[in-house]
Amino acid sequence: MMRSIVAQEHGNGCRGDDDVANPAESIGNLTEDEIAENCRKDNLAIVIDGNFSGGGVGIGCGDGELWKENKEKLPKQIELHLTDISEGMLRDARREIGVRDKRFYFQTADACKIPYEDDMFDVVTANHVLFYCEDIGRACSEIRRVLKPGGTFVCGAYGSSHMKEVSQLVQKFDEHIILSAEHLYERFGKENGYEILEPFFDKIEWR
Repeated sequence: MMRSIVAQEHGNGCRGDDDVANPAESIGNLTEDEIAENCRKDNLAIVIDGNFSGGGVGIGCGDGELWKENKEKLPKQIELHLTDISEGMLRDARREIGVRDKRFYFQTADACKIPYEDDMFDVVTANHVLFYCEDIGRACSEIRRVLKPGGTFVCGAYGSSHMKEVSQLVQKFDEHIILSAEHLYERFGKENGYEILEPFFDKIEWR
């Protein structure tokens, strides 16, 4: 069974549409960056607590700061391949994490064409990445391909109500500010994420 976990940006541990918390209560006075950071930490906790005995791959790892800050919490036996489509970001990640930690490997990669063999990883992470992919279905297919049977895909997503709340908070500060991420949920988010993921994964869990 393939498993997909989509952690919403408020990261409150909710499961299923019926259990979603009030966006205003979840967001409070957090900035957009703080909300995204909370989601990334929730997703990382799944990797840390997952007791994965094999390898994992991070799609769209950015500058690697999250992994650098938390690498002491990661299992000693894990093998992590951090990828990003941007060579500059990957160079920053390599510098942030360092080359002495042999658990980390770095690879320039497009999520729609992942350069790894079939059934290779126990876990794949993609934090706020899928909605940037040119072909989300192709990216999901590739993620499914590189996951071992029973593997876990962990990703982050926005929801329309949550981004609306963030936009309102920001515009109270400056009405001229329009968040670039405001409509990304239309490509992949809470409202349509299940439908997009369902063809590729047997079990989908929202947190």
